[in-house]
Amino acid sequence: MIKDRMETRTLSTADLERILFLMGEFGSITYAMDRAKAYIAAAKHELDQFDDSTPRRALSVAADYMITATGKCFPANR
Repeated sequence: MIKDRMETRTLSTADLERILFLMGEFGSITYAMDRAKAYIAAAKHELDQFDDSTPRRALSVAADYMITATGKCFPANR
């Protein structure tokens, strides 16, 4: 279903809801969020080598926002 919809570029709201439901059922969203959190933690660890500054804080806040904003769009428990 997903491949067909992507190839034909015909994705209805019902199709999208079904895809998101399946992703939730199979743990895809949770897996992706866990991976993203791990990458962000590693990136923020790398920022620790720099002195405190506005750009450093901005990068850290932006990284945290990506997880919190995405989590609102794709809640783990659908």
